[in-house]
Amino acid sequence: MAEQQPTNPLCYNTESAPCAVCGAEGRPCETCRLDFYCGDEHRALDEARHAAGCGALEERRDDALGRHLVFAKDVPAGTVVLRELPMLVVPPPWNPRMVFCVGCLSDGLSLLHSQCPRCGWPVCGAACSRLPRHQLECAAFQRAGFKCEHVLSWTDKPMMWTALAALRTHLALEKQPLLLDLQSSHSAVLPSAGALPGVLGMVDAAGWRCTVGADVRQGQRWPAAARWLREKAGLHWIAEQDLVRAAGICDINGVQLNPMDAVESVVQAKMATFVFHGVSFVEHCCNPTAMLLCRDSEAAHCEQLLVTTRDVKAGEHLSLDYLDAPFQDAVTRRRLLRRGWSFECRCERCVDPTACGVHLGSPCCPVCSERGEQQLMAAELAGWDGQDGGKPGYRCLGCGQSDDVPDMDDVEADLVALKTAMSGYDTIAPTLDELTYPDGPLHKDHRLRLLSELSASLVVAVQLLSGHMSDADIKRNVARVERMLAALGKVKQGLSHHRWALLIVKYDLLFHSLETGGPRGPHRLQVMKERCKELEATVPLLEPFYFSPTEKQRLFQTYQRPASLFSDALSAV
Repeated sequence: MAEQQPTNPLCYNTESAPCAVCGAEGRPCETCRLDFYCGDEHRALDEARHAAGCGALEERRDDALGRHLVFAKDVPAGTVVLRELPMLVVPPPWNPRMVFCVGCLSDGLSLLHSQCPRCGWPVCGAACSRLPRHQLECAAFQRAGFKCEHVLSWTDKPMMWTALAALRTHLALEKQPLLLDLQSSHSAVLPSAGALPGVLGMVDAAGWRCTVGADVRQGQRWPAAARWLREKAGLHWIAEQDLVRAAGICDINGVQLNPMDAVESVVQAKMATFVFHGVSFVEHCCNPTAMLLCRDSEAAHCEQLLVTTRDVKAGEHLSLDYLDAPFQDAVTRRRLLRRGWSFECRCERCVDPTACGVHLGSPCCPVCSERGEQQLMAAELAGWDGQDGGKPGYRCLGCGQSDDVPDMDDVEADLVALKTAMSGYDTIAPTLDELTYPDGPLHKDHRLRLLSELSASLVVAVQLLSGHMSDADIKRNVARVERMLAALGKVKQGLSHHRWALLIVKYDLLFHSLETGGPRGPHRLQVMKERCKELEATVPLLEPFYFSPTEKQRLFQTYQRPASLFSDALSAV
């Protein structure tokens, strides 16, 4: 693609790209840079679609939020409002078990990986060691006469990846001066209060921030990485404060490709920290107005789109869910956001103890359970700020008692351990039943039960690849996915990565049923026709998640065309 040019404060992308109508080389719309056109004729042909997102955002500043983005007009759901290429891409520090190529960013390296012949950092091979994104740091290490040891010798992998991120960010400042616009420290760091207990359903992309709180990262990890670069690696000509600032820029503003994409197995070379200019000014909300999507999940440039998740009114703020955790209750979300991003969230969802009426974090009252009644205990959120890692009190909505509250930490720890070894729903079903009323403190929509069932539903994608699934299992799994979608619709309406992932699993289950001939018996044809209708009905629900011509072609080849072929074949019978 052409050289990136920061010509608009809200979009950082190329000077030319394929025309949105014909695919020929085009120039960007001067107002929004969301779409490119080869000429006025094709711009006019696409105006009806393009107009929805063009000029949708405007920049605002205030003392509370600083710089942020607001919708300048009403915008329908599924509209692209921001399109950006990353200014910077670095390997992520979130998983100490993984080894990343510093060139192509592949996360598939083994512990016996190759090393860059000049500086020693992990690479897939010689070709990756010569990729442009690695050259500046490689030259700096060579200037210092430093050669990195093999990853097996690293005693602190997160610190090493933080050091590389800090150096790459610092060296990028000359060519990417917009990086200096970005926040580089937390002005008021909230204490993270010790180690983070295991949180069920916490994905790596957000979990690494919360495991090591913002106070520890800013106060200890960034300076440690800067000192290692200067004292151990010998890059003494770079000031420590400049390296700390660079580490902060990358840490605070970096975003990760959502792990939900893994359902489609397209995340190779994308598990990285991306730093964007416009996206860095998008605030958090637990019920966000937008989501991040890869414009072309298989392309090397990793261009991202911000897409509205629902119909948005003028004056609403552009927001993302930093945690991307719709099934977490208010108490858990607020504790995680405090640790990971150093702010207290008091959005509408975070002050609602009922979680939109689903009661995600409410255990069953043990006193009422002894009398044979299922009554829930709601968190008393008024006045609670999560300081010192503490939890709020809970009060029964039935009898009113607040002294006998089930300890959910041990329950969660057991389910986290069980999830690690889970091979399907049957693995966890007995434990979930024992933990659910009338035998245990969970109710059917408690977050721990929903998150366990969600994990089991996503594992189905792997099970289908490994062999045949019985018709009875298909029916049960489809019903479970539909239950997850219904619960998701209550707590996070509109487009989301979880909705996308669950729809893909549902499609795969229905397709597998049709591909293997459906159930045996006299009603076989009727069942197959009903499932084919379900399959066809699922495809339009997937369409809002695909935008570029390449992605739309993949949607057609992978989902639309197979569904049509089955429909045509069965309608002829």
